[in-house]
Amino acid sequence: QSPSKFYCVYQDARYQGLPVFITTDSLLNSYRGLYNALTQRLEEGPLLERMQEMTHALYDQATGQWGAAADADVKEAAWQNRVFFAVATALLDPQAPLPQELGEQVQAELDLISTAEGPAESPNLGYTQDYRRYSPPGHYARNDRLQRYFKAVTWYSESAFYFDTSYPDVTESE
Repeated sequence: QSPSKFYCVYQDARYQGLPVFITTDSLLNSYRGLYNALTQRLEEGPLLERMQEMTHALYDQATGQWGAAADADVKEAAWQNRVFFAVATALLDPQAPLPQELGEQVQAELDLISTAEGPAESPNLGYTQDYRRYSPPGHYARNDRLQRYFKAVTWYSESAFYFDTSYPDVTESE
């Protein structure tokens, strides 16, 4: 019978009266398990909540800048910021109400993120992104909160703002 946890080997040996030699790999395995559990609790709890607060504040700031902008270029940049943070808002909370005027642009990005099929032209960023990176690995696939957290972190970390959108092409690095 295969033990379900690493420490079960030691527990079985102890109950059978066998000598027990504790190895460094068992300690490292225990620390890894503790680290993973702690990380998961932080990510689906306080970190997710803080990210939601930050995203709402940044969206509100971009909306204020868009409303106050007189210059057409500044207004366009603020609009793109609104779309960017609206995507993050929707990733963090699919039930969050978003302004109707942003709906199509935000939904186009969300559709690519949810299908996670591979490289595609981002409808909002102006360059190719590898949307497979939005597929939650490991413990991020365990529940909805962790999946939302992972996708939002990926959106923030994978999105770049280039002056020249022809560089870089993410498909070249694969």
